Amino acid sequence: MESKIKGYLGVEYTIEQLKQLCPKCHTVKEIESNPVLKAEIEQKQNYYSAIYNSDVPVLNGEIWIDLPKWEKYSASSLGRIRWNKPDGSYEILKQYDEKGRYGYLKLEPEKKGITQSDYVYTMIAYAFLGKRINDGKQVHHIDNNGYNCRPDNLILVDCEQHSEIHGFNCCKRNPNL
Repeated sequence: MESKIKGYLGVEYTIEQLKQLCPKCHTVKEIESNPVLKAEIEQKQNYYSAIYNSDVPVLNGEIWIDLPKWEKYSASSLGRIRWNKPDGSYEILKQYDEKGRYGYLKLEPEKKGITQSDYVYTMIAYAFLGKRINDGKQVHHIDNNGYNCRPDNLILVDCEQHSEIHGFNCCKRNPNL
């Protein structure tokens, strides 16, 4: 019997289920040379951007959790990140694609405590999935859509599991993320 990997709210998956839920990864070159694929990805980006870049303080059903690694920041169940200002107010941080990549969302780098190596999906995993520094776990997008950083679309896997899901070596990634 294949072992199960627990995701958000205890939902369990097998490697085979995750493989079926995760469509093929595409390189930037493949995306740029295929107008249909590029349009599909841009459609996903526009859909999720309307949510994660919304300035509405709390969206329907949204849960906010403080981020232990990033003081003064909170993550939401809808994949948003906010900066909790010293005066008690807060600001929803805008998310952008990492330069030259699709679906690797970063935050405004000028905010204190946020670095260029901090990805939104990793921050969400710290808040909702129990991700910790040097725990050997990588964050996998269940539907392979990097714009969907909701906790129910993320799961913690080790690098061998991640490689098996994607069909290529994921172990070269920074294990400290």
